[in-house]
Amino acid sequence: MEREKAMSKFVGVYILDAVSATDMLYEYSLPERLQDKALVGKLAVVPFGGGNISKTAVIVSLSDTSSFEKTKPVLGIPESNFYLKKDLLDICVFLRENCFCTFGEAVRTVMPTGIAVKIDEYYTLKNGVTLNEHIYSKLNSAACDILSTVSGTGRATMRELCEKFGTGAKKCTSELVRLGYLEKVTDSSFHENTKISRYVRLALSDEEIADILESGSRLFTPKQQKVLRVLLECGGINPLEDLLVLCSCGESVIRELKKKNAVEYVAVKDYRSPYNYCEIPKKEDFALSDEQTCALETLSELYFAREPKAALLYGVTGSGKTNVILKLIDKVLADGKQVIYLVPEIALTSQNIAIFAGRFGDRIAVLHSALSVGEKLDAWKRIDEGDARIVIGTRSAIFAPTNDLGLVVIDEEQESSFKSDMSPKFHARDVARFRCAKKNAMMLLASATPSVESFYRAKEERYTLVTMKNRFGKARLPEVIIHDMKPEPAYMGDTGEGATPCMIGSVLDRHIRENLEKSEQTILFINRRGYHAFMTCRSCGTPMTCPNCSVSLTYHKYKRGGGRYSKGGEMVCHYCGHTANVPKICPTCGSAHIAFLGTGTQTLEENLEKLYPNARILRMDTDTTSGKLAHDEILDKFRKGDADILLGTQMVTKGHDFPKVTLVGVILADTSLYLNDYRACEKTFSLMTQVLGRAGRGEKPGRAVIQTYSPENATIRLCAKQDYDSFFDGEIALRKASIFPPFCDIVTFLFSSEDEQAVKNAASAFGKQLDLYAKGEYKGTRLIVFGPFEASVYKLNGKYRIRYIIKCRYDKQTKELFKKLFREFSCADDRIHLSADVNPSSL
Repeated sequence: MEREKAMSKFVGVYILDAVSATDMLYEYSLPERLQDKALVGKLAVVPFGGGNISKTAVIVSLSDTSSFEKTKPVLGIPESNFYLKKDLLDICVFLRENCFCTFGEAVRTVMPTGIAVKIDEYYTLKNGVTLNEHIYSKLNSAACDILSTVSGTGRATMRELCEKFGTGAKKCTSELVRLGYLEKVTDSSFHENTKISRYVRLALSDEEIADILESGSRLFTPKQQKVLRVLLECGGINPLEDLLVLCSCGESVIRELKKKNAVEYVAVKDYRSPYNYCEIPKKEDFALSDEQTCALETLSELYFAREPKAALLYGVTGSGKTNVILKLIDKVLADGKQVIYLVPEIALTSQNIAIFAGRFGDRIAVLHSALSVGEKLDAWKRIDEGDARIVIGTRSAIFAPTNDLGLVVIDEEQESSFKSDMSPKFHARDVARFRCAKKNAMMLLASATPSVESFYRAKEERYTLVTMKNRFGKARLPEVIIHDMKPEPAYMGDTGEGATPCMIGSVLDRHIRENLEKSEQTILFINRRGYHAFMTCRSCGTPMTCPNCSVSLTYHKYKRGGGRYSKGGEMVCHYCGHTANVPKICPTCGSAHIAFLGTGTQTLEENLEKLYPNARILRMDTDTTSGKLAHDEILDKFRKGDADILLGTQMVTKGHDFPKVTLVGVILADTSLYLNDYRACEKTFSLMTQVLGRAGRGEKPGRAVIQTYSPENATIRLCAKQDYDSFFDGEIALRKASIFPPFCDIVTFLFSSEDEQAVKNAASAFGKQLDLYAKGEYKGTRLIVFGPFEASVYKLNGKYRIRYIIKCRYDKQTKELFKKLFREFSCADDRIHLSADVNPSSL
């Protein structure tokens, strides 16, 4: 165990809820009673600030000496076995240094949900103080009342005193503490959301129990003997609830056995898992193809080099990358090491769990945001204790507390979901690279469409490139048809007001009907949820917008309530969640002519129901997967053949393996192609390649139809050929000419405030200060500055937003410059919030 413990007298701590201005290392003295409890990584309670407010902090250093003449004492270190090990504290330092966050924000990101310190503060009479008339005569009436109250109850919190005597009690109580009549007591306790279950265990030996059962002892009733027999058959211990069911008896039978010293109650820590329902396939070994074997040999050689390594496994969809990774994991586990396996979407975890559990049994643990607090905490403990050797999860699983990390796999590594949009704004790939460097471990990226940056690093030999060009077995890449939608009708049937937009072109329609006739499955991809993209007045042109954000509201044909959907319709803001009823008249001009424009998943679902009334259809988007296990339920139905068509947003594009799917349709490829973002073409190519790759993964050949209004577009044509190499060559040349990553780093600074003028002033001052630093103290720092300008969504959640986009090399000098600016401006005005992001996933 990585414990630094030597009865030290001083600790260095970071306050967990510190802001940027107060985010620094603080020294505190350790009272003798706490010196044997202090460990690096433990949570402690300390007095902070002029008011000595009790705060939770994390201990990061221990020392026998202090650089300060006077230090405040630590108030408490709650009793618990929990502490953050050095590996995780190092990650917190990394996040603080690279992601414009406080140490406390980093700790809360790394630490499992469900861990908390409860602080209980109250006032009591100081030891040795006896109240008498002499003391009361020296105090005013308010102080006398407070002393009498505390004396009468034995203790009182500040809240109780303020409720009884008003806010003036604060000042009065502080004075009584100063005079030595009262003392402030701080108790701290550790809250851990651990599930403890009651078990029943035999208190007699197996021989004694066997003798009782064989002799038919009259000391034990038939029901009691049945309980003893069941316990003996179950290995001597069983959960109380299960035992009562198995024996068809009440707890009174158990209590009587306890009185006879035959059994005892024990408390057992239960590990909660949301995936106990998963059907675990029988473990079957598989043979690798020559190409897969070659890939495995290369990766194995890298792993056993015993030094930090990074590799990119680049293979076409269906090439069997997962099988190669599974074989590599076999070797890593045999080497006594642990594995972290990251996937981009929660929807992919259950599929991977089934695969991994069938092969590795209960050595796996799952971590993602949809788990309950208890499930996350239990998984965290199993990993920390070494019981779980493989961690499967989304972005946050990169913080799993592994002790023997050997391999980190990032599947579909190009996905933007691996980058956090919340502080700390980290990328899982960067954290993985940092952890692997510390642990001499290997980072393996896997994708059919790697990010341009990762493929460039592989080409430059900073990553080892391992290529797989062929689909595994008899599977072949699908035949792809590009269909020009311009000649197709805009609406289905009636073209009057309220008509349904036509989303299925003639070519895709023909192939869907063929699939339905052959009882084969179809996946349809559309990159927009909802029914209509927006609503506008046909008379004055005013769009229906969100009152909190400068974006249009999306029309949803079904209202949500209590986790269910019902007809009626509502308008929803996809940024802040604001909902509103559909207006009958325009709020600006009073016209009743409201137009519904654009399309979404709900519109597509309606199209399909009209065109194919007998088809079984499943929709998968954010609206239908809000339930805890909704992803798994939808995918399980489709995998079992209980639906003919699966339609959805990005959730349906990646990683899924459905052997019965022989047709894939991209409803409108142009949706993401013309976004105002330098990654637009890359994201479009990746999305379409992934969804096209879902077709023809079994023995039957696959087909794919790409519907577009830009059939000559180079990205679409290269995607149809599944020619990533040619796409990369064109994209990297464009990035180099225009100076975009990987030829630079991009750092954005975003100012937001409810006060529009204040945010403009702050952003302007930031630009002037940046210019002064760049010409003076940080002269020579190469920067290309764009801004200040309004963010693409200028108003969000009632706050106005202005930002800078800066191209740079994010080296040591640039970091120092940006961190200095960030500290100055993040606390300059309480009305202004400043955030920064290094290499954001989207501009």
